[in-house]
Amino acid sequence: MAGSNEAVVYRGLNNARSECDWLLSRSNPFNREGYKNTNNWHGHIGKAPYPAEILNGQWGGFLHIHTSLLAMAGSNEAVVYRGLNNARSECDWLLSRSNPFNREGYKNTAYTEVRKAGHFDTSWDEISKDLDKVQENIKHTSNGRVSIM
Repeated sequence: MAGSNEAVVYRGLNNARSECDWLLSRSNPFNREGYKNTNNWHGHIGKAPYPAEILNGQWGGFLHIHTSLLAMAGSNEAVVYRGLNNARSECDWLLSRSNPFNREGYKNTAYTEVRKAGHFDTSWDEISKDLDKVQENIKHTSNGRVSIM
């Protein structure tokens, strides 16, 4: 995949049978995606932190959990990783997900996007709206970078 830059997000179960998201990165040689920022609308990251960086061709996993049964809000968060696009300029990759407590009225959703570096620094409200109206298959392309859900 020379010259290709992609991130694919998978939702699945980890070894403890807990739901988590896996980010698979395929990009230019020697490129890496580094943890940049996060926003927790509801819930928090599990005991293990977000992967600090995801090297070329590697994947990273993390567990985000609801705060308590009393909150009745479930788990809702976004994480941003920074990497390089084809022009070797910095760009940010967003992965956001919602795992609602009430499964009868709401469904699990995930949203991904890639933009210029810093784009997501102040757009948490907009990201939350995008997550609420997400559709099944998402593919976003920006400057040679692709994020696919």
